[in-house]
Amino acid sequence: MTYPDGSQDKVPVTVKVVENPSQADSNQPSPADQTVTVGETPSAEKSVSNLGDLPTGTTVAFESPVDTSTAGDKPATVLVTYPDGSQDKVPVTVKVVENPSQADSNQPSPADQTVTVGETPSAEKSISNLGDLPTGTTVAFESPVDTSTAGDKPATVLVTYPDGSQDKVPVTVKVVETPSQADSNEPIPATPTVKVGESVDPSKSISNLGDLPTGTTVAFESPVDTSTAGDKPATVLVTYPDGSQDKVPVTVKVVETPSQADSNQPIPADQTVTVGETPSAEKSISNLG
Repeated sequence: MTYPDGSQDKVPVTVKVVENPSQADSNQPSPADQTVTVGETPSAEKSVSNLGDLPTGTTVAFESPVDTSTAGDKPATVLVTYPDGSQDKVPVTVKVVENPSQADSNQPSPADQTVTVGETPSAEKSISNLGDLPTGTTVAFESPVDTSTAGDKPATVLVTYPDGSQDKVPVTVKVVETPSQADSNEPIPATPTVKVGESVDPSKSISNLGDLPTGTTVAFESPVDTSTAGDKPATVLVTYPDGSQDKVPVTVKVVETPSQADSNQPIPADQTVTVGETPSAEKSISNLG
């Protein structure tokens, strides 16, 4: 130390020299768990949650490869290398899980279907969202559905995915009696008019006979009495090709047979003759011919 007058003192001191702190000393990488499927390669970057906060140029890598050949929690070490060359070793855990099957990833929805007795149900119609399942998915009943009798029949649809995994879906198949043609058709009665003593055609007593199944026949259940005039109740028996029948109540109107006098109207005509001449009756009816 030198004073203004030029005199001096010598003072012993100590200077402490320290190392420059490394980037490894100045940063704290935070470990993060990550999950991968069996056989998948984990990313070291995903095992450090604050990688974006570390110095630009920082790199990460697993110190040794992570075994993902089997499921389980796999301990690993991420080697964090900073731009100044310093490093941190960060213990992490990689969770390895089984690959989810297509059966695990999908949910087939059951649907009720209705078939008639003796009809074979379709497994496809028992899964309402089949079109949403992976392409190549197939369905089949686990065992045949008994449709020999009517009723609600429980069944199981086996859904097989392209990866070979399967779902079993409980469903119900509703089995109903086969409707007869008599159940499915409605003959409409008509009221024909005939003369006393005339035969009645039963086909004229059903107005929509042409709309009934081809091969349908009609007949009166018992003969219609047309010996006297009046409204005659009758029953038409409609027989369908499947053998089923409808009985249709009808009315037949029987009217008196009109006489020729009732049916004709002669028109009078004037004629002129001379004194003493005999007139012709024929000439007095203008429409005789």
